[in-house]
Amino acid sequence: MEIIKQAGSQSDFLGNPDFFEVCINVPDLDQSLEQLQSLFKMTPYLVRETKVRNIELHGEKKPDARIKFAYFRAGLMRLEFLQPIEGESIWAEFVEKKVTGIQHIGCRVRDPTPTPGRRVAGPNGGVWHGMVWRPLPY
Repeated sequence: MEIIKQAGSQSDFLGNPDFFEVCINVPDLDQSLEQLQSLFKMTPYLVRETKVRNIELHGEKKPDARIKFAYFRAGLMRLEFLQPIEGESIWAEFVEKKVTGIQHIGCRVRDPTPTPGRRVAGPNGGVWHGMVWRPLPY
């Protein structure tokens, strides 16, 4: 992946406009929201449950899945907390393996031409995700 600017420190990373999103996969979004409010007084600007279509997992097409997510602002970045609700997905695999942590980091690149294995910001403000341009819902 092309890196536009190498971050020299954590604060460089968080303040770098080329990095716009960090997604954290959680098993229970409501519990996570309560903890964030209690510990950091953070309140999401958007909480939504939605259907995700065109899922491909390990090279196989899967039926639609449902996820619930919350968005927070953190300086120039957006924090996304995501919980799988139903269906097979990479998010559900994280939960099944008892993994709570960073699922993806969104960054902008100069050349948004899709190539295999590359995730890039799209011309419509979306994120290249598999074989689909998916607009960011904000």
